[in-house]
Amino acid sequence: MYARTMVACLLVHCGVCAASDSFVIARNGHAIAKIVTAPEIDRPFDKGVNNQAVRDLIRVIGVMSGASLPAVQDTLAFNDGPQIHVGQTEFVKRAGLIEPGLPPNAYRVVLTSEEGQARLVLAGPTALGTSNAVYDLLTSELRVIWGMENQLFEDIPRRQTVEVGPVDRTVRPAFPFFFLSGPAAPWQARHRLSPGGLEFPYMRHGHNVYHYFPVSRYRNHPEYYPLIDGQRKLPGRDGDGRAHVCYTHPEVVSIMIQEVRSYFDANPQVPGFSLCAADDDGMCSCDNCSRLDNGAPPFRGRKKIYSDSYFAFVDTVAKAVLQSHPDRYLSAYAYDVTEPPPRHIRRLPPNVVVYLTQDATQYFDETYREEDERMLEAWKAIAEHVCLYEYTNLGWFLPRNFASLAVERIRYLNQIGIDGYYSEAHPHPAQMAPVMYLTAKLAWNPALNADSVLDEWYERMFRDAAPHMKEFYTTLDSAWMHADRRGAWFAGLNRMWEEFAAYPPQHREAAWRYLDAAMRSAGDETTRMRVQYVREGHEPAYRVSRAFEWAHSLNTQSTEDEIVRVLSEFEAFMETFFRNVESNPDYSDISYRGARFHERTKWIKLDILRCIDRALEDRPQMRARLLATNATFSEMDDTARNRRTRGYRRWTNRDMETRGVYPSYIADQPPYLPSE
Repeated sequence: MYARTMVACLLVHCGVCAASDSFVIARNGHAIAKIVTAPEIDRPFDKGVNNQAVRDLIRVIGVMSGASLPAVQDTLAFNDGPQIHVGQTEFVKRAGLIEPGLPPNAYRVVLTSEEGQARLVLAGPTALGTSNAVYDLLTSELRVIWGMENQLFEDIPRRQTVEVGPVDRTVRPAFPFFFLSGPAAPWQARHRLSPGGLEFPYMRHGHNVYHYFPVSRYRNHPEYYPLIDGQRKLPGRDGDGRAHVCYTHPEVVSIMIQEVRSYFDANPQVPGFSLCAADDDGMCSCDNCSRLDNGAPPFRGRKKIYSDSYFAFVDTVAKAVLQSHPDRYLSAYAYDVTEPPPRHIRRLPPNVVVYLTQDATQYFDETYREEDERMLEAWKAIAEHVCLYEYTNLGWFLPRNFASLAVERIRYLNQIGIDGYYSEAHPHPAQMAPVMYLTAKLAWNPALNADSVLDEWYERMFRDAAPHMKEFYTTLDSAWMHADRRGAWFAGLNRMWEEFAAYPPQHREAAWRYLDAAMRSAGDETTRMRVQYVREGHEPAYRVSRAFEWAHSLNTQSTEDEIVRVLSEFEAFMETFFRNVESNPDYSDISYRGARFHERTKWIKLDILRCIDRALEDRPQMRARLLATNATFSEMDDTARNRRTRGYRRWTNRDMETRGVYPSYIADQPPYLPSE
């Protein structure tokens, strides 16, 4: 649980007492205090200041006041003048300022003194905790805001005197760990989120079992691999991340137990091991597996559920490892066809950590939310340790801003108690900045007033343009919450029609008007650049949504100019994406680069082509002319003629029919793509 412990009087030895006066860091462009770093934090005299938190502290004070803070190593610091102790320096250890047993990401910020000299202490039990203490000071006392990853959105107040009043707080995280994949490491650190490279309890997970059954070693044991449609499905190569095993085969179980034990023996410092299955739904249907899995009710369109056979494997391996390595844990995914709890296991061993995969962005659908919450509570009844694995963005091009949902979700997870939070965030920063910023704040204190947090963010980030930018993001949130559709797991992943369903034309046009108004009201160059950054990042979504709507308004009476308007708007989408997004390092996430973009836009090309062909059905000469003169139309036609397109169309048509998530504002429901 979140805790800020205020201590009125510090009672320790070594001449340390509570400090009642403010601590001046810099005044009139000159440093008053100096930084003293513990050896585990940095060694400034060896290679310069390398620790990011210390570097940010020095840089922020410099920008804020013009002063350059000196930094010295603990062993070279003498008892002269005010000092900022970063990490567990000898003074911090002698004074016992860090209580035993704090989580690795917890910390203390305290203003005290040593033999009459002021000491501002920023320290935790680990280097991570100390880093969190530095950033808490910078954002809480000194009011620095890192609004987005882009350096343009760093906001540092200017002050003649930089000082800190009396303070003493010990801060523990609301969640054991809270990790968002995608945002750059400096942004994560500045918001005190959990880095992926450190060993947090229960943080090890990932599709892993397939690594231990390479086909080059076990080709002569086809029975180790899943039986699908009467045939054993062997991996095509070693390292095939979609290759399952037969989870009930006794030798598979024995091999896995030995591999886990060998790994822990060779890596005594590593607390966990992933038993997470492959990233595929093609699991085994042999007699042993089917005996366990048969009769499991379907779940969210998945006709076959394999939780019983997979978690029987997890249960057996975990019990064996518990005997040999009782202080280690094993993680397992409740994911896709193994999302529901097993029916035949009352309680998993205590060394099992279940990662339940959910998508709380879909909670505009109350029925979907209730089903997810029942699922989480069911898992907590069967497993001692449950972590959440969520999907924040899934690489959407269209807006996916759901700040109002994030508040409710984080508070619920904190209330019910989970052992950690991991999200595939991969955000589109221009469109998701408020939800990302708010999520980072609530991760440490779910009780914060979300409206106040965001209002300050708008004011600090956009100044004169703040009212219009607030309306822009509120419109995106409203579209997400009120568009006419139902919740769906993995909504929009390679299904662009589901993205359009979440962004109706009235919201799209209103949001764009707010961006234009914000550009006009920007009163200084920094604000103008910030609004422009958001506008350019959002423009591809605006363009492609208009092209989609206009394409579906075409009919046999549409003019050539109306058809060209659709093609021109789609061409503008492609051009603004390549110029504003893919070529911009701030959008360099894997979701917005290279082949992923072309794969995701395949459907919209085919759909627009279908709409145009329908309008030109009796006008072959106009079609031929457009094909010869319009490169965008020609490229769409080439995509349709690709030999791989037929299978893609079959999958798309089947998926659209099964999922039933399609824009309600489009009259022809649903627009199946021609299979030929």
